[in-house]
Amino acid sequence: MIIHRKGYHNTGIKEILDEVKIPKGSFYFYFKSKQDFGLAVIEFFSKHVTSEFERITQSSLSPLDGLQRFFTEFLEFFHQSEYQGGCPLGNMALELADDEEIFRQALLDSFNSLTTRIQEKIASSNQSTDDNTGELAQFILFSWEGCIMQMKLQRSNEPIKTFNKIIFSNLLNSTL
Repeated sequence: MIIHRKGYHNTGIKEILDEVKIPKGSFYFYFKSKQDFGLAVIEFFSKHVTSEFERITQSSLSPLDGLQRFFTEFLEFFHQSEYQGGCPLGNMALELADDEEIFRQALLDSFNSLTTRIQEKIASSNQSTDDNTGELAQFILFSWEGCIMQMKLQRSNEPIKTFNKIIFSNLLNSTL
C-alpha cells in the first residue's frame, strides 16, 4: 500500500486514486476526507494484524510457541520485503500521534488490542501466581516495534534474531 511505502502525509488523494484506478468522486463516496481515509487505513491494518495473530496462534501449538510463530512469520515478511517498510501501524504511530488526537487514539487502541492478545497467550502458559503478564506483554510489543525500526536501519534480520533469542529463550522461559 502506498501509505505504507511513503507515509500518510507524503501521499496525496490523487496519488491514491491513481494507484487504485478509481475516479475522484468514488473516493468521496466512501470517505468524507483524507482523515477519514487515514482512520480506515489504521482499521484495515489493525484487522489484518489481529486476523494474522488469531490464525497463527490458534493452531495446535502451545501458547508461547504460537506467539513465537507469529513473530517468526512476520520475520519472513520483512525478509521478503528486503527489510523495508516495517510495521504500517508503527510507522503511522510515529508519523501521526502528534498530529490529531483521533489518529493517536485509533493507533493506541490498535496497539492495546494486540498487547491484550499477547497477554492472553502469556497468561494461558503461565504456571506462576505472579500477575505481571500485562507489563510483560507491553514490553514484548514495545521491543518488537523497536526491533522493526532497527531492522529497517540495518537492512538485516539480526535485530529480530536478537528479539527472538531474548524474548523466547531467556525472558519468557525464566519468567514463566
